[in-house]
Amino acid sequence: MSADPPTSGVKRGAIGRERTSERSEMDTLDMTLRFGLRGAAPPDASAVWGARWIYPDDAVWDRQDCVGAKREREALLAWLSERAGARPALRARRLHETGRLRSTGGEQVTLFEDERGIVAANPRRSAGYLYLAAWLKPGQP
Repeated sequence: MSADPPTSGVKRGAIGRERTSERSEMDTLDMTLRFGLRGAAPPDASAVWGARWIYPDDAVWDRQDCVGAKREREALLAWLSERAGARPALRARRLHETGRLRSTGGEQVTLFEDERGIVAANPRRSAGYLYLAAWLKPGQP
């Protein structure tokens, strides 16, 4: 029997939630995502959020990760929650419906971008998952 996800204030498909982790601050600084689109963020990204969704737009609460120093992770997660919100999921659905994103494809697409950050995704030819990464642009708080 699996445990139910935490539900306090969490909406289905919510992004930008930091997964509870056993990692220490030092482990987090290695910038290796457990879930998500590894290698998508530029080397100078100070924090990176990653997730593995059920294709095309179903966020899974325990398949998310965020790496980087605490302050930078918090800024990234706040941006994801407050600015990106549901836009990446809506864009993934739209791209799927128009045939510009396929579960068997291997192309990286931008699901959301503004002056502060980027959310990118790639199904990596998985035929069932969509791998995501998000980061703030250099010089952003």
